[in-house]
Amino acid sequence: MECGADLINWPRVHQRDVRDVDHTIQALKYEHIRHDFWCEVQLTPRAVSFARKHGRSGILREARARIETKLVQPGTFADWGQTPFENKGNAIHFAQHATATCCRRCIEVWHGIARDEVISRNDVEYFSQLILRYVVDRLPDLAAKPVAFPRKTMRKAS
Repeated sequence: MECGADLINWPRVHQRDVRDVDHTIQALKYEHIRHDFWCEVQLTPRAVSFARKHGRSGILREARARIETKLVQPGTFADWGQTPFENKGNAIHFAQHATATCCRRCIEVWHGIARDEVISRNDVEYFSQLILRYVVDRLPDLAAKPVAFPRKTMRKAS
């Protein structure tokens, strides 16, 4: 956008159609930061562990919950700062930066929802699917269901 090149079909991206998600992902990659998250940035061990622990179904559930609690209502107090970056983030945080669902400012630009509008249930679902798509793209072998990790137990010294 800053160079003035018209690389993105904004009306098409703003339709927020899950059936056209491949086009949206290609468009997102034209922006430097989104490209980095899709193509360069490696998920941290913490983010991978989070994703594996939750599985695809859990990622979708957690993504919905995050969007509903942090982004649905206008006037988010910490807009442009509520989604942690790489070293502190989980897989959903990485995905939010990659899909421009990290803050109301990015949602306004990329998805065409004004900052003073409430995000609809349909859009929550669309954003959740985008987030899941990113995580699965980065971890194609991610299980459908959450994985139970054995708990570490402390042994008593004899």
